[in-house]
Amino acid sequence: MKKNYSKEDQAKTDIAWRKLRARIENEEVIDERVIKSRLPFRPVLSYAAAFLLIITVVTLLITNTKNIGELNAVTITNDTPGTTFVTKLDDGSYIYLSESATVVHPQKFNSSKREVELSGEAYFEIARDENKPFIIDAGDAIIEVLGTTFDLLSKEGETKISVRSGRIKISHIKSGESVEVSAGESAVAGESGLAKYITEDHEHFNKYSSRMHFKDEYLANITDVINRTFPDTKIELEQGLEIRELTATFTGDNPDSMVQLICSAMELKYKREGGVIKIHQ
Repeated sequence: MKKNYSKEDQAKTDIAWRKLRARIENEEVIDERVIKSRLPFRPVLSYAAAFLLIITVVTLLITNTKNIGELNAVTITNDTPGTTFVTKLDDGSYIYLSESATVVHPQKFNSSKREVELSGEAYFEIARDENKPFIIDAGDAIIEVLGTTFDLLSKEGETKISVRSGRIKISHIKSGESVEVSAGESAVAGESGLAKYITEDHEHFNKYSSRMHFKDEYLANITDVINRTFPDTKIELEQGLEIRELTATFTGDNPDSMVQLICSAMELKYKREGGVIKIHQ
């Protein structure tokens, strides 16, 4: 479970949002073209305008529903068109949920395995733990992995997986077939059984980071995802900022624009020193 802001921190955040909205309204920078664009590098106020409008239409459903392995589970459904919802699991793994996708996961994994259920399309970055395999129930297939990155599409009658790094094992429930899939390979489990082939479109992985949404997420986790997405840049946080929470949708395609949004929304400052961006009070 996440920690909450103190009342003082929450009040400061609310004041910051009101000030930011007032600046946007007074300077009349809200423009439909900004909302639809991929937001190339522009002055911070333009980003803030698009950011505020985007988060008003976010409808993410998070509800407690059932148990996995007798542990309380959380169901997350991304109901926001055109976005990827990013969430961090108890073990340090990240899931990037595509539009309309649903994942069910325990609030805390047990001591022997990590198990989740997926319906729809998602990208996974799995924290490596050789003693605790990560298992995904995709309906028609079961995927077992120790530590890797891959995307998975689970729909009625078919499960498709493409591995970006590492190796996984996919088992087709109906036929009983199993196959190992390594980086650069894909597999599909359907009515005709299980088939493996070479991945042709490696650029499709990039779509998961093109419009990322976070809800009440720790700033430390948000900057961690940005650092993973842009490995040539490292964002560092001043001590004490790690547990500040933020709800935001990032449509920028460079780390500088994302940092500008964070600082505008939370009344913070930043300084770039070579490949390092330092965020501070």
